[in-house]
Amino acid sequence: MTWNNPTRPKEWQIKFVNALTKLATDGNRAILAQLRRGRGKTFGHDARRDSWVLSELRRVGFLRQDREIDEDRGLEACCLIASLFAEHPKNMQKATLASSFRQMADLPGASEEAVERRFHPLLDSDSEDLPDRLRHAISVLKSKDISINWAQLLADVLNWNWPSRSVQKAWARDFWAAQRSEEKTSATSLTAAKD
Repeated sequence: MTWNNPTRPKEWQIKFVNALTKLATDGNRAILAQLRRGRGKTFGHDARRDSWVLSELRRVGFLRQDREIDEDRGLEACCLIASLFAEHPKNMQKATLASSFRQMADLPGASEEAVERRFHPLLDSDSEDLPDRLRHAISVLKSKDISINWAQLLADVLNWNWPSRSVQKAWARDFWAAQRSEEKTSATSLTAAKD
């Protein structure tokens, strides 16, 4: 079960991720490598990654249209997502990053405790710690070959500091409430089988 996330990706965010996805499907390893080399670097500290991000953002209309988002914050988030995507270019269309963690916890032989130990610090991150913790999270998800909804992650990163913490609440619901609904379904199935 995936809950409604109040920070649904905007059209430009979807187009930006589609451009990243096209790099992966077209096998453009050179540009993906340039984007990967930008890991851990903020905007302005990796010219090759930054030039690709800026040209794509101009193409998808962010630099002209989205006045709700501070341009610098938007550029930082897009650079982060571009570098992380290049590390693990496996895209899905639905859910939040928490759903990907839920999927990892539900793998046969997975330790839910171990997954939670990785998920808690991510959920508790402030915007300063978030990029580093996301790098670790993406690395773990990549090792388990679990897809990520990159457009949703971009929207969530851009809205991480909302005072209502709506992103963090949506992630918590997607991780723990999904578990409860699956457990309830299993318990209902067991009860029905006994009757």
